Amino acid sequence: MTHWTEEMFVEHAEVFERTMQGRIEDTDEEVDQLLALLNEHGVTPETALDVACGIGRHTVEFGRRGLTVRGLDISPAYVESARERAADADVAEAVTVEIGDMRELDRVEGSYDLVTNMWTAFGYFDEATNEAVAQGFYERVAEDGALVMELSNKDYTLGNYRASHAGLDNGTLHVERNEYTLDRANRDDARAFRTGRRRLRVSRRGRVGPAAVRPR
Repeated sequence: MTHWTEEMFVEHAEVFERTMQGRIEDTDEEVDQLLALLNEHGVTPETALDVACGIGRHTVEFGRRGLTVRGLDISPAYVESARERAADADVAEAVTVEIGDMRELDRVEGSYDLVTNMWTAFGYFDEATNEAVAQGFYERVAEDGALVMELSNKDYTLGNYRASHAGLDNGTLHVERNEYTLDRANRDDARAFRTGRRRLRVSRRGRVGPAAVRPR
């Protein structure tokens, strides 16, 4: 059975890419904040591994800031888009983007001053797999480096809780359903859209948790 991540990000990559493109203007400020946070922890990275890099928003911006960066994403379409962005920004020599699965980071050689997993790109699998993925992140961090994961803020999410929400964005119907217990919160995010004559539906489910910054 195809995992929803492959259905969402590989088979129908164009749907979520529109959402990522809409966040490009936020990237400069986000990287400013991230690097400032690292500075507070005494980390000045020269190399970075950006896992689940998508279209390379942060990957390319890290390259623009002088870092040598490697981006990984499961989506061939996103990887190609990230490579094009790196070339357009004239940082292709500093930025390498490859197809890769966050569950297989043992295949990634070397260690990095900074390992990032941005924009809530975590919690897609069962508990054991999620823990293994997080451990894989940590094992790629160089001595005195840092792991930065951008996750949904549980307190904010529950404080602004809505059981369901729907909206139309550029021809895509976005339906979000939420549920939580005292120890766990989940988001079931369904997108219905048209491609030619076909009507398609893709669902994604992820756990909501606190943000984490972990120096090594």
